[in-house]
Amino acid sequence: MRSLIARPPDSPAVYDDQARLIRGRLFIYRYARDQRLPQPAAVAETPAAPQLRPSCSGTAAAASAPEIQDGHYYAVAEVTFSYATAEYGLLNWQALVELETEAVLYLRR
Repeated sequence: MRSLIARPPDSPAVYDDQARLIRGRLFIYRYARDQRLPQPAAVAETPAAPQLRPSCSGTAAAASAPEIQDGHYYAVAEVTFSYATAEYGLLNWQALVELETEAVLYLRR
């Protein structure tokens, strides 16, 4: 779970992110490259609901690999988890992870 979201460069080296799994399930997902991460201009930012721009690291980079193709169907694990950040506190996230490559095909908070 921790590898889905990169920590900001100015965060302390030791940070208690309180990451925990909430739910996981399997299903088939049609990958849409332009829907992989939230679009910054799609939703207006408000103080009550700040819009985060999550960045992926680790195995998430495999989503651009040749075997992951836009519009194709993939078996994915939906992983819902909580993850704390210094700026926003504890947030819930949803990630769809392709089973063979472990590529993150979808990530939202």
